[in-house]
Amino acid sequence: IEIKFETTNDVASTGSTKESWLTHPAFTAFGVNGIWVGKFESGYKDANSTEAAQFNPTSADEAIEAAKKLQIKPDVYSWRGIQVANAHLISYNYQRDLDSHLMKNTEWGAVAYLTNSIYGRCKDNECSEVRINGASDYKTGYAATKEPTLDGLHNSETVSCNENPEACNSFGTSTDGLNALWNTEAGVLASTTGNTSGIYDMSGGAIDRVFTMAMYNNNFWTESSGFIGQGNDFADKGTVPIPNKKYYDTYSFGKNLYDCSSRILGDAIGEVGPLTKISYGNQDAYVSSWFGDRIGMIYNRGVPFIYRGGNVSEGTSAGIFYGVFGTGGGNVNVISFRVVLAP
Repeated sequence: IEIKFETTNDVASTGSTKESWLTHPAFTAFGVNGIWVGKFESGYKDANSTEAAQFNPTSADEAIEAAKKLQIKPDVYSWRGIQVANAHLISYNYQRDLDSHLMKNTEWGAVAYLTNSIYGRCKDNECSEVRINGASDYKTGYAATKEPTLDGLHNSETVSCNENPEACNSFGTSTDGLNALWNTEAGVLASTTGNTSGIYDMSGGAIDRVFTMAMYNNNFWTESSGFIGQGNDFADKGTVPIPNKKYYDTYSFGKNLYDCSSRILGDAIGEVGPLTKISYGNQDAYVSSWFGDRIGMIYNRGVPFIYRGGNVSEGTSAGIFYGVFGTGGGNVNVISFRVVLAP
């Protein structure tokens, strides 16, 4: 990806075709020259086990108070099992003076494109893929010591990998020698820059939820997200008000799993085609032409949110260009979140 740096003094570029410039939407939303992205997935302070880092507040007040438990550090347990509304409240109240917020999908896209440029992991027109965080205990800042060999969709093969991870996908706990810490020779392979100055946990580890709102006839379906729904034909199941529009990306629903017309230019999902269908069992999945990362566009009203990066068990399907839909609920314990500052 060719990168040109602008400032807020420049007139924003609005190109949408090949060989034209587009000022990335991650920066125009906040009117800033740049954003600060959490170097690691959000961790739950004082958690001494994988299970202890699974916490979903039961009220808005509890979520706001829980912001004090958020930490962004390597070698800590990733904060998982949390509704998107609570992830928003915690991120929003983390550093209010620095306009902290839950990472948006377009902000993830900006990181993905910088990663695939000369400022990231590209040299002489060749780009290397961000190594997966293979720590099955969901510790932050780790890199698998071997590259994944399977895509995580082949059920019978995945079972054998779980039984003998060293011979296959190198998945295991962060203390079993199958994963290297962020600041080691092997650990920097999981950095977006290939060195310790980059961003980690963008592939594997826990899946990262990003803040999106998919709309149907100008209505928002909450499902189990925790947000208050909009529209007469949608039940108001949530309790958290929807915030200012600058804090989330608005999507429309596509026609099917591979309909990229609903993407936002710059989100690093719809632009990474052509997509290839992979069938396993009675299900279909699609992977991109960029490192074979899994793609699933929003098309079902019951799953209006987006997850990025993939988790440790998804092997070669995980990656910085991975993007699939989800409910926004807190009942899935493989999903974490990331904080961004826009001071």
